[in-house]
This record gives sequence, structure tokens and C-alpha cells, in this order.
Amino acid sequence: MKITRILVALGLALACGTALANTYQIEGSVDYHHTAGTGHSDDRFSIRADYYFTPVLTLNHPLAEAAFLERTTRVRVQSDLEFDWMTLGGDFYFPNSSFYAGAALVRRENGDSETRLLGTVGFLPVEGLLVTTSLTDKGYDPNLRAKYVTHLGGSNFVNVEAEFVERRFDNLLSVIADFYLNRSWSIGAGYADNYGDELTLRTRKFFHNDFSAELTYTDTDWGRRVVLGGTLRF
Repeated sequence: MKITRILVALGLALACGTALANTYQIEGSVDYHHTAGTGHSDDRFSIRADYYFTPVLTLNHPLAEAAFLERTTRVRVQSDLEFDWMTLGGDFYFPNSSFYAGAALVRRENGDSETRLLGTVGFLPVEGLLVTTSLTDKGYDPNLRAKYVTHLGGSNFVNVEAEFVERRFDNLLSVIADFYLNRSWSIGAGYADNYGDELTLRTRKFFHNDFSAELTYTDTDWGRRVVLGGTLRF
């Protein structure tokens, strides 16, 4: 009888542990940024924290895309360690609908302080696809963004993101794709026409459901950028 009780208790503990391991509600990240060009370089750190209104279920999803695929509403704060810039924002998925809204308050200190408000509206026409457009308190420049995540079969997934912004002097056009070797590891590449050519390579690996590391390298016409980051989930 005692052995049976012990086995039942162990089974319940393992089940609870598995359930907890397959969800998270808080995510914190630290990133190191290195930028280098002709005759100049810059190094800085940034921090980011996300709080999700409901636990995010990661089961059967690529771990990096779980919150997006589950359409989980969140709030986010991020800044560099010198507080030269700070962003407070959030993403809201309307329950039982295909509509999305986002908002962000961005403050920058660059000699003079500047605060801007950004609003975004979007639509999810099919599972895994979000199409959005944004405006600021300064006005609206025609723009369109899309993100699509789909299952390719087995443990493979793909994420594709594209963006177009009509600007006064030169339009922005970018596309990037991530291929998931499995639920925990992705490799990606992208191109952007952003006042010149930008080529990006990136990878992210979850060593545990609650911890990941990522590396991004971008080569531009004026220099290069490297971002190394780590993320913890609770």
C-alpha cells in the first residue's frame, strides 16, 4: 500500500512538473550589442521583460513562437542600461476573434529627450499569420508587416517575416526567415533594403524549455552589427 501511494505521488509530481515545464508567464532577456564601422565602434547592453496575462502553452509549438501561435496578450518593457532609450508597450489579441492591437511608448535621450507613441492594428486571417500596419503620433506613413509561422512536418517549422514602409527619401523593404531544425533550435537569414543593403544571419537555441541563447550578425553598407543574447522564462 505504501509503495502504491509513493508511486502515485511520484506520478502526480512528474505530471505537475511536466505541465509547469510546458508553460511560462514571465520572460526576461539580456542582450549585448556590438556595432562597428569605418573608424567607429559601439558596445552596449539592453534588457527586456515580458509579462503574459495568461500562461503561455509551449507544447507542440516551436519554443520561440509559442506566445505568437497561442495569441497570448502581453506587456513589455525594454531599455539599454544607460537608459538612453526605453520602450513600454504591449500586444493584445481580442478573444474569440481574428483581430490584434498593439501600442508602445518610446522615449529616447539623445541630447534632447523625445517621446513618441506608436499604435498598431492587425488581422489574423488564418492560423499562424498576422498582418499589421502602424501609425505614430507624428502621422501615418503607408506600411505593412506580416509574420507567418507554419508546421512543415515532423519537428520542423518555418517562420517568415516581411515588412514594407513607404518613406520620404527611401522606402524600407525587408524579409527574414527562420527554419526550425526542431522545436528548440532555429537558424535564419534575411535581407533588407534600408538606406542600403543589409544581410542578416541569426540562430536561437533553447537548451531547456526555460532558457535560450541567440546570436545575430548583420552586415550593412556602413558596417556590421552583432547581438548576443540570453533569455530566461518563469
